[in-house]
Amino acid sequence: MAKTSRAQVSAKTCKQIADLMVDYLTDRLRPNVKKEFARHLSICSDCVSFVNTYKKTVQNTATLRVDDIPPKVRDNVLGFLRKKLRRVGAIVVYLITQLAA
Repeated sequence: MAKTSRAQVSAKTCKQIADLMVDYLTDRLRPNVKKEFARHLSICSDCVSFVNTYKKTVQNTATLRVDDIPPKVRDNVLGFLRKKLRRVGAIVVYLITQLAA
């Protein structure tokens, strides 16, 4: 099989890989999606690196206790997550108002 150049791998596909990461690592992808995921990894070294980094991060933080996290880091992570939740909430409200219109 010929290698695909990085230019041929779309950013959208890489974003999809990132969005499916948890389901991939917990083996919850449908077989056809898992096959496409693996196909993409076979042609995209950036996503392979991302998967490996994600796996190591999960392994390294699995035994981490809240008290082990410096307060500034904990505050930054919580602030980031709250911001993401607000954004998701805003998107949901927008979609509901559009559907109701």
